[in-house]
Amino acid sequence: MRIRHDCIDGVRIVYLRGHLAGDMKEEGLQRALHRVIRPKNARLVVDLGEVTFISVLVVDVFVRAHLKLRSFGGRLVFCRANEYVGNLMVTMTDLEFPFELVPAFEEAKALLLAPPEPVPIVEA
Repeated sequence: MRIRHDCIDGVRIVYLRGHLAGDMKEEGLQRALHRVIRPKNARLVVDLGEVTFISVLVVDVFVRAHLKLRSFGGRLVFCRANEYVGNLMVTMTDLEFPFELVPAFEEAKALLLAPPEPVPIVEA
């Protein structure tokens, strides 16, 4: 597993590569995400384009990162997941706010930089 991160136009991106399975890999991934998730920088893209396999434990690490970002009012978007990884992430989670998976970084960035949708006002 290889991890690197960057910031592009105010959006943090974490690039993952390889076979993501095994206790040490989950711990390393959790530490890497912990370093980049901050209340003032609560927009994160995880690029899965070079990931060949993920374990259920890695999905759990993603769930915790997703929930932590939401607690800050932030958002996590995944991009470039292959079919296997994308299907596993969707089928193995039962979240109130499911993972967002998009084909490309530019699409993920656009989602994160778009203004929030207005909440409709309901008159009593």
